[in-house]
Formats: sequence, structure tokens, C-alpha cells
Amino acid sequence: IKKVDGIPWRSIGLDHTGPYEENGDRAKFLLVATDLLTGAIDAEVVGTTNSMNLITAARRIFARTGQPNTVHSDRGSSYVSAAFRAFLIKRNIRQRFAPPSSPRYGGKWERSHGPLNHHIRILRSRGE
Repeated sequence: IKKVDGIPWRSIGLDHTGPYEENGDRAKFLLVATDLLTGAIDAEVVGTTNSMNLITAARRIFARTGQPNTVHSDRGSSYVSAAFRAFLIKRNIRQRFAPPSSPRYGGKWERSHGPLNHHIRILRSRGE
């Protein structure tokens, strides 16, 4: 992956992680945004991984981090949906997909799941 420029949060990877059970309620997921320049992450809780929840969570993340120039993701159904593509096009954000059968392509943002899940387990074991 080439860096767009030296400004954080201009080129990001998006991915869902989960499910996480919430006090016996329906499972929740996280939409995780990873800055491809610094490796910093931001996340939003979503009820499902559908395209409308993806768009809502992406709006919230972009409000905190600034709008990216490029979004990288896998080819999950919510990322290839017409609704998400229209959301990105309206904002002049380029979309880049991991090539088929190339799991290493998304390694920079996929790696953030391990430490994130570790900290979630610690917090949940404390009842937080």
C-alpha cells in the first residue's frame, strides 16, 4: 500500500471485528479504522455489519479523525454495497479493495484487531 501523503488519517483501512456479546443481548461488532501512516486506530460500536451501520459509523469516525482521501478494505458485502460506494463518491473518497486471495494486503489494519481484542477482554473481565 502506498501512502497518499504524510498527513495522518488521509489513507485508512476499515474492517469489522467481533462479534462481542453484550450482557446477553445481541452481539455487537466494532468498525475499526486504522490510519495507514501512523497505525493509530479509532473504532465505533455497531449492531450489525450492514452497509447503513457502516456508513453511520464511518461518519462518526470521520468527524473525529477528518475525512480520508482513500479507504482500503476487504470485499465484504457492506464495503462493496452501492450505498457505501455512493457515500464515498459523494465525499470524493477513493476506495481500494484488497485483491482476491491476498490476505496479507490488509495486514496493516487487520493486525490492530489482536491488541484491541486483548484490551476488550481485560475490560470485560473487570466488568467495565
